[in-house]
Amino acid sequence: MKGIIAAVYFEEGPTQEIIHNFKYNSVLEFGPILGEIMLEKIDEIPGKNRIITYVPLHQKRLAQRGYNQAELLTREIANIKKMEVNNLIVKIKHTKRQVGLVRQKRRKNLQGVFKVREGIAIKNKNIIVIDDITTTGATLNECARVLKNAGAKDVWGLVVARG
Repeated sequence: MKGIIAAVYFEEGPTQEIIHNFKYNSVLEFGPILGEIMLEKIDEIPGKNRIITYVPLHQKRLAQRGYNQAELLTREIANIKKMEVNNLIVKIKHTKRQVGLVRQKRRKNLQGVFKVREGIAIKNKNIIVIDDITTTGATLNECARVLKNAGAKDVWGLVVARG
């Protein structure tokens, strides 16, 4: 992972509440607001030949929630920036939620759970992986690892908030 850029810091107050409601309570109206907040930071990411993607959910979690909040944020940003959204990564293993796990357990929880989709040309591309929040960076780092192994030049993380 080349770096992780956060639009805001996630402590207490409205940001935490907005993200929680967007992610877990289906308050999808917050998607455009959070996407706008992230827009201010995307231009800080250097490089040409940029591809924008998102942290995937496992099919089981996606079925439970009904949507992937990271994908919705990515679509908001891509729409405004006139970028194509690329579904580059697949989560092949259902895992426990990262919330409440310490750094070492988070990394272990994510080992071998992501893979790059077949037939995707990412060699020498600069990839931006979108997620809603990062705490230890374990999820974004694991996504970056599989993308780099598949030939990506640089991988950056962009999140609404950092905890």
